[in-house]
Amino acid sequence: MPIPFRPPIDWAMWGTVAFFALSGALSIRFMAPVLRSRWTWATITVLTSLVMTSGYMFTRIRGMPTVAQDGSWIANGFQSQYGQETTVVATLCT
Repeated sequence: MPIPFRPPIDWAMWGTVAFFALSGALSIRFMAPVLRSRWTWATITVLTSLVMTSGYMFTRIRGMPTVAQDGSWIANGFQSQYGQETTVVATLCT
């Protein structure tokens, strides 16, 4: 006859879940005005547009290195771009 076994309750896990749930519920009160602001979303939209337009996704999809082997930031030609060039272009456009 098998011995009935039930693992004990993991109080540390339940305490952690309760702490983060309570912290999240209390922080919503203070974060709601920021998240409802048009200026917050306008800033996020403009910054995302600048970074994506400067070529971030191009370098991520193609797996381009951050800089060249000789340390240069700008790549020669039209079909290549280094990761650092994305930062330079986004900063210059700002």
